[in-house]
Amino acid sequence: MDTPFELLLDLDRRARCFAEEVPSSEEVKRLWRGVGFVLKGERYVSPLEDIQEVLRPPESLTPIPGVVPWVLGVANVRGRLLPVIDLGCFLGFGVAQSIRQQVLVIEHGDMFCGLLVDEVTGMQHFREESYQGSVPVQVSDKVKPFLAGSYWLNDSDEYLLFSLKALVESADFLQVSMGHEVATA
Repeated sequence: MDTPFELLLDLDRRARCFAEEVPSSEEVKRLWRGVGFVLKGERYVSPLEDIQEVLRPPESLTPIPGVVPWVLGVANVRGRLLPVIDLGCFLGFGVAQSIRQQVLVIEHGDMFCGLLVDEVTGMQHFREESYQGSVPVQVSDKVKPFLAGSYWLNDSDEYLLFSLKALVESADFLQVSMGHEVATA
């Protein structure tokens, strides 16, 4: 009769016979992560670290007089005033009208704002080698300055890489006043 220790040794030997090798470090695919969102049916993704959080659209927004139409107003979010921008409207797509709307909260330097998008598709993982540095030809000229290429998911779904940093540093985005003249003394 086998001892319990001998039974364990036999079990270990049999398990090793059927075990598969662990992939070497060269075989491990590196992944890039971002937050996916949709504007007018087009899929975009921005780096995960550029987005502070995702919120439902605030129930009440306080309008700001004298600003461009794509600035929807400000909301109090946990004691901070959050300007909410209709990203699709800013990009020339018209006013967002989706029941799945969400707000991407970004903070870059002194810029703290929420970007209203049609839908957030959540965290997306892309193989790093699926990155394409070129921007598709059919993309609107208003959107192109904010694109840094694209990623392919499952070799069939393209996500345009949207640079939130380029957006918040854009002179057009920073110019929210209806009167574009700056008073000088």
